[in-house]
Amino acid sequence: MRLLATGAVYLLLAGIAHPVFAQSATPQDPHAPRIAFVKIDVNDLDKSAAAYCSALQMQDIGRISSKQAGLDEATLKFGDDVAGAKAADHTGIVLVAKPGRKSLHGAPGRTPAAVLTVPDVAATVERGRTAGFTIVEPVKNTGAYSVAMIADTSGNVIELIHLPQSK
Repeated sequence: MRLLATGAVYLLLAGIAHPVFAQSATPQDPHAPRIAFVKIDVNDLDKSAAAYCSALQMQDIGRISSKQAGLDEATLKFGDDVAGAKAADHTGIVLVAKPGRKSLHGAPGRTPAAVLTVPDVAATVERGRTAGFTIVEPVKNTGAYSVAMIADTSGNVIELIHLPQSK
């Protein structure tokens, strides 16, 4: 199954542009609301990436390691080869491995179940709070982007990102 197309987003993690967006084609507006990418907790990054690539015919287009966060990520996208996957304009999957952490997708302190770009993070957090969501991490403005995490009424964590318009 192919994931829906998305525009390129530059999400800085530990000062590195996330590879799922850094080399993607960008026919859509990268600031429009959409699903940015999906993160999935795994226990063994190399074994899991190989399994996803084999079973789903995906390409491992890049790895990042964040010593500050104590985790490693592999970005996977569909494509006939790595170059084609990097150039594709569709959403990727980011596998996340953190030593000692059991996979429990979406629980507080865990990898978010979804990452969404929104026009206004603070307003979206407030609407979520009003709708019964809880604030997991309040709005943080980094200068490059704004980010927050909320949990829905079932406890699934959703990361919200806003990227300012380029000038």
